[in-house]
Formats: sequence, C-alpha cells, structure tokens
Amino acid sequence: MNVRWSNKPALLVGIVLIVVTNAIALGGVAYNRASTPESVLALTERELPIVNWSWPDNDNSSIDLTIDWRVRQTYEPGAIYGTWQTDWLSEEQLRALGFDTSLLDDSELALERSRRQLPKRVFLVLEYDGAAYREALEQRRDHVERAMELMDRNVGDATFEARLKAAREALEHEEQSASRLFVVDAGLDPTVLRERYSDRTRYAIVRGRVGIYVSGEPGRRRVAAASPELDIGQIRVPQSYRTLIEPMRDRRGYRYGVSQRPPRFSATVNFGRRLEPWIAAMQSL
Repeated sequence: MNVRWSNKPALLVGIVLIVVTNAIALGGVAYNRASTPESVLALTERELPIVNWSWPDNDNSSIDLTIDWRVRQTYEPGAIYGTWQTDWLSEEQLRALGFDTSLLDDSELALERSRRQLPKRVFLVLEYDGAAYREALEQRRDHVERAMELMDRNVGDATFEARLKAAREALEHEEQSASRLFVVDAGLDPTVLRERYSDRTRYAIVRGRVGIYVSGEPGRRRVAAASPELDIGQIRVPQSYRTLIEPMRDRRGYRYGVSQRPPRFSATVNFGRRLEPWIAAMQSL
C-alpha cells in the first residue's frame, strides 16, 4: 500500500509562523514609536557612518547607518609613545552592576575567576557632544603639546618627528571627523539613569551589555569595564531619505582615509518607549 504524505500542513504552519512573527515585530515597532520619544539626538555622519558592503554586486536594497559610539579613555604618556587606558566605569560602578571586582591575589585561579564573569544586561547612557567629547579633545591637544616638547628636545630625530605628525593628525581627526557620541554610564534602572541625565536632547538611554577584563601588571592588576555592546547597533535609513543617502554610498567598501572628510548629512534620531532608535528626519550638509 502506498502512503502519500502531504506537505500542505507544514506549509501552512510555516506561513502562519511568518505572519505571526512579522506581526509581533511590527507591533513592537508601533509600540516603540507610539508616544513622545524618550529622547531625541541631532547627529551627523560622524556618529552615523553609512554601512558599505564590501563584496561586489551586492543586491541588498536597504541602507543602514552604524551607531558609532566611543568610551572615555585616559592617556598615559611614556618616554616616546604613550598608551590609552579605557576607564569609562569605576570599580564602584561595576560592583553596582553585579560584578565581583575583588582580586584576592595574583594567582592564576583568582584571575580566571574574574575573567569568567559573564557580561551583564544593562541600560547604557549615550552622551552626544558633551563633557566626554570635550575631554577627548583636550587630551588630543595635550598629546600634541607633549609631542612638540619631545621633538624640541630631540631635534632631527625622525622618531619624534613622526610622533608629532601622528599626534597632529589625530587631533585634526578628533576635531573634524571623530564621533562625538560616548557611552558614559551604565545601570540597572533606566529611571534612575534618566534622573541623573535629564537632558533628553543630550543623553539617550539604550539597552545593551557590559563585561569586564583584568588589566595591569602583576601586583598592580585591577578589574576594568570592557567596551559595551548596544543591543541595536545600526539604524535603517527610511525609504523617503534613500535618494539623499544613495549617492554617498561606497559600494567598494571601506577605504582608508574616508573617515577624515567632514560629515555630509545630519539626522534626527528618536529613541522610543522601548529605547530603540529610528530616524525621524535627515538633511544634507
């Protein structure tokens, strides 16, 4: 006896699943945008670089922008080359997020115990063109001054001349092209964070995660915050603004030096009830 199996039930289940999934997604978008935005940031291409596809003949018709954020760093000068240390969260802040920051000793067991702590789900504070960016500018200017002093004490030394050139280029990049969007804080309660950062045109609160790492030499080790991750790292360009952005795309992918140019567009980014961003308006610069 021959038994014939029908694929129709499975096909119907698949169709229903797709419809339900899309409905849930659209419902989430509608809910996020249903009321007055939680925050509104006026950004530029410096903070929202265009995502360029790196393989040829890409057929993807959508255009996405990356949310280009940074964290605060401290420059520690050296004899010739200094180092940049990430210190955007203190150990006290890390403990408030639920991390164990104690290093009982320098044993491998203690280090491994600290390193194996999993990242935490948190709310992150994005600051636009505020104190963190001004601090970064000042550090770059100080870096140039120090490089000039070192070159004056080592006239004719190509190493110090190259160091000064690099410092000046870094300052120019900071002033003209670098993102002014910084992750400046993290917490477990968005209401508490909003009370602390009340300017909704300067600070946006988003969802993300934070991990830790162990830095320093034996005897001077400490637990520090790793660079955070945003749950939503890209924003889709609305169809109505595609004609504005399309000519700016580089279908060959990333090219060195492209980021040195001034921004070509600005964008008003709203963050909704679910703390998710979307583009409300765009214009060329």
